[in-house]
Amino acid sequence: MQLDLKKVPFGQYLSRHLIFEEDDPLGKGFEKGCWLGLAHERSNMFGFGAGVRPAGLIRMQALVDGEAAEAELRATPAVAELKNAAGSIRFAIDGPALLLEGSGLGLKLRVKVGPGEYATRTESGCILVLGATRYIIEMKKGTCDVETSWNLLGLTSNDPVLTLLPENGALEAVFWDCDTTCRKPAAAGSVAEAAARAERSFEAFCSATHGANELYKYVLWLAHMRLQGQVLVTNSKAGDVRAVMMNQCFAALAYKDAEKAFDLLLAQLRLMTKSGLVPAQARIGAVTPEAAAPIWGYVLLQVKDWRAVPQDKLAECDALLRRAVHWWEANRRTDGGEFYYAYPHESGWEHSALIPEAVPVISPDLAAWMALNYAALEKLAELLGKSDAAEMGEKAKAQIRILQGLWDGENYVCRSAAGEHAAACTPALTLLTGLLGEKLPEEIKAGLKHRAFDGFSRYLAGLLTLQFPEEAAAFAATGAENAQAGAASRYDSALCALLLALEGRK
Repeated sequence: MQLDLKKVPFGQYLSRHLIFEEDDPLGKGFEKGCWLGLAHERSNMFGFGAGVRPAGLIRMQALVDGEAAEAELRATPAVAELKNAAGSIRFAIDGPALLLEGSGLGLKLRVKVGPGEYATRTESGCILVLGATRYIIEMKKGTCDVETSWNLLGLTSNDPVLTLLPENGALEAVFWDCDTTCRKPAAAGSVAEAAARAERSFEAFCSATHGANELYKYVLWLAHMRLQGQVLVTNSKAGDVRAVMMNQCFAALAYKDAEKAFDLLLAQLRLMTKSGLVPAQARIGAVTPEAAAPIWGYVLLQVKDWRAVPQDKLAECDALLRRAVHWWEANRRTDGGEFYYAYPHESGWEHSALIPEAVPVISPDLAAWMALNYAALEKLAELLGKSDAAEMGEKAKAQIRILQGLWDGENYVCRSAAGEHAAACTPALTLLTGLLGEKLPEEIKAGLKHRAFDGFSRYLAGLLTLQFPEEAAAFAATGAENAQAGAASRYDSALCALLLALEGRK
């Protein structure tokens, strides 16, 4: 499979290294051409304006006899190549190491640096100090010249220019992504070895996931990154380097390997606070504690063959899910056993997109999510031989009875947790209860048939197509590409996961 590097970057599972082609699709004034970079948060905290690339990105140009020359950049999931008539340079990634080998070509690297960032020469090449990252260029064959200067008025470095030239026609180097210790782990000894490892990794990922769309699988494989000590799926390594916890649930649905699906669920549950609140998202530097929809039980119940999951992971999942559910019981449950959202309290915003009321709201979708969480705990208790399986089953049934109490014969109503005030209930909240499947009472199930998919994000629409297959064709036809996104960020990892999960239902 050939990658379109204007739409997706060349990279690897868990690695931060990226190679992509900038085509400036949004007209921001970005310089077009080939770029190197590391996945990192780009908050523009220092006020980078239109047309200015964030610090940490590196403009890459081929050199022929020391002069800049046009070259074509192509890539598969395992190897990238910069090539013209004079020669070529091949790239492959092995974790924190980006290896390159070439003949006939050199490279000019123009590094975008921010305040406090700079380049310094070393005996074997160069070190780029980029915040807490040390980007080490280690030459194996050829030379590395570093052109750097300082803006003494601004007390900042001007953008360094690195020139990598071949020796006797050969160029060979390793670019390392290190922390401040500059510690370099063992890595592949050649581009061929690194490419072979990457190919095996991608093939194993393809085998473990539903569907046949290799591009969607590549986007999802690439999106995996270690954040806050856990392996999570980011929105985009080339753009929005965040891991939204709900998206981890969507990604888990793409796995047909039960243990891999459990791993993604466990990763987000491990990030819960001491009190049991699972964060809404994780970034490189922090997590966001906000009570998002607790959809873990639904995802777990979609995973087939729980017996293929090691006993210790089942036990950990049981313990963590109990803690997460207990947070809702302790903080978001009325005396009558009804769970409610308190969105303004968690986020500071007035209300959520689905509940247009700035009050704590008893909502039908939350009753459904909690019923599914209790059902998952019931199944875990049975597998682990715990004594409270029946109790969890009764708690699930109690939530479904609450759900019935919110149904007025035609639609749901949302109620204030503090009184009898009724809040508007959107079609989106109504349809989400359909994820209960056979657990949903027949009267409500019949009332949900042929409801329009209005008011949904594409993510929730994708989730619902798993339960309402008549909508699957329309959702699949929309694909996962976002034409309004920037270079190398045009495919959404969460949508790719949902589309793969949908393929697995056929």
